[in-house]
Amino acid sequence: MRAIIAAMERHGFVGRLKPEFRDAYIDAHNNISPELVSRYHRAGVHRITLFLLDETLFMYIEVQNWKAAQAALAKDPLDIAWQKLVGPMKDPDFREMQEIFRMELPSR
Repeated sequence: MRAIIAAMERHGFVGRLKPEFRDAYIDAHNNISPELVSRYHRAGVHRITLFLLDETLFMYIEVQNWKAAQAALAKDPLDIAWQKLVGPMKDPDFREMQEIFRMELPSR
């Protein structure tokens, strides 16, 4: 019997990382607490990927329900502390991008 997999929402964001915080931002993400990861998972987040090119930061998220995850995490003390840590390292121009194309190829 095949399991039914719910459609995953995909969201991409782009912004600028303040150059003086580059190492601290990378270090923070390389040392994210397992408890925070667990809370993101409980909120429906399945994948977060960050890419950095010079100061341009790209974030890709796969989540069951983006609005529900945002609402859950907005009240979570651990995520609030995380956002206070990493938020000031980014310029406030962090914006969601519009998805214009997706190609998914079948597994072989």
